[in-house]
Amino acid sequence: MISAEQLTTLSYLRSVQSALLEAGDEEIANRVGDLCARFETPSPQVIVAFCGLFSAGKSSLLNALLGGGALETGAVPTTSEVAQVAMRDTEGRVLLYDTPGIDSTDEAHQRATEAVLHRADVVVLVADYQHVEAEANLELAHTLTSEGKRVWFVINQVDKHLDFELPFEEFQSGVDRALETWEIDAEQVFYTSTRSSVYNQFAMLERAVRDLGAHSDAWVRERVLRSLHDLVEQHVDSVLAEQRLGIDLQVREAFGVIPYDTAEAEQWWADLAREKQALETSLQSERHAILAHQEEQRQNLVREVDLAQIAPYGTTELGRAYIESSRPGFRSGWFSTQQKIESERARRLEKFVNDLADRTRTFLVWPLQGHLRGMVHAADWADEKWLGSVDRVDVEVSLAECQNQVKTGALVSQEYSYQYVKDVVAGLKRRFSARLGDWLDEWFAAELEQLDKAQVQRAVDLAEVEQKHSAVGAWLEVQTERARQVATLCQTDEENLLAKQGATDERAHDYNRQNLS
Repeated sequence: MISAEQLTTLSYLRSVQSALLEAGDEEIANRVGDLCARFETPSPQVIVAFCGLFSAGKSSLLNALLGGGALETGAVPTTSEVAQVAMRDTEGRVLLYDTPGIDSTDEAHQRATEAVLHRADVVVLVADYQHVEAEANLELAHTLTSEGKRVWFVINQVDKHLDFELPFEEFQSGVDRALETWEIDAEQVFYTSTRSSVYNQFAMLERAVRDLGAHSDAWVRERVLRSLHDLVEQHVDSVLAEQRLGIDLQVREAFGVIPYDTAEAEQWWADLAREKQALETSLQSERHAILAHQEEQRQNLVREVDLAQIAPYGTTELGRAYIESSRPGFRSGWFSTQQKIESERARRLEKFVNDLADRTRTFLVWPLQGHLRGMVHAADWADEKWLGSVDRVDVEVSLAECQNQVKTGALVSQEYSYQYVKDVVAGLKRRFSARLGDWLDEWFAAELEQLDKAQVQRAVDLAEVEQKHSAVGAWLEVQTERARQVATLCQTDEENLLAKQGATDERAHDYNRQNLS
């Protein structure tokens, strides 16, 4: 008798089938109808599909499971028909299907195999011992497990194994590595043969197949609901096909590939959002940052000029001596003449100027020029011309300049000699600062010009990132819409559906009386 749970599932399937018919997708609706048929009998049957390369021994293995003679075996596949037979000792709860070889080039064979694999609750992929790592086997196993199918991997004809050629443990390890490499999550792996072998696990396979019948209701319901979800996804994919095609084209043009899945697309979207934000921030703040940095550089260099010690005590004393020789009444020795006075004054001026010039070069000009050359070397856009221009940032300490700095009216003051040296030093630094300022103005203008060029490229980069971000966003919106439509059609909460329809044991009893009497 059909149970209340079966009736609930059947009602749910038919409601989805009705929605698909209303949407105009008769093909998918009919395939949902095939799923409904599995719940219209009191004992839903578990479908076990055997597949593999031609001559892998599928039919012989099935005959052994069935007690022999149930299926034909031969060297050439001649029909697209799929052999179907009930597993013995399961009261018809387990149906075994023998499909054409997956390597068949016959389109009818391919269609028949695909139809059975779609309906199957368990797929037994049979690989010949000598062709375990055949690409067709592994690729099919990977596809099936990726789609959520329960896959049993059977290495058949294990009687061919010879221990003296390779220890069996190493052979098993090779099989495990192949499955891992291909990301095949096989539920079980069996080593079988219809002939005698110490490694034969045929009895284990037979028992596992038979045990499926003990839980057929749960297995079938789980598989049918998964198949329903897959069918609804196929329907929604066909509805959104044109829209997805256009968006996929945009994404492929932007990235060269399309995302593997939604998780990868979301990662792309997040990475691009961060890159977009960084570029926008860069464009908005970089000029401000570089202007602030330039001002900081200028202030630091001006401070270095101000702090440069070019007139220490010894130099100041030489300046004081020169001022003393410029005062009225200065005498040079006991028998001073005007010529001797002027000669002594010139000597003292020259000594002061030479000492001041030496210290100016050592403690002002060269250190500052060194800083400027460091700035040039640090800029990858600056050429040798800029290094040469640093030499212009200089100041001459001349006899005439120092002589012209003397204020004759102040010579009467005894303190003036020290003020004189301060005035000379201030004049030197002022003239040097003017040269330094001119150079910095040119340098900073060139830096801003380079920034403008770089920002043109960043603007291009930003536009490209925005385009990619938009394309991935559109791709994700389609995935969201796809998930929404699938959820709407699937009505995934069957418990709510049961409550709404009032499917109870009594209702199941009425169904049984009407349909099974």
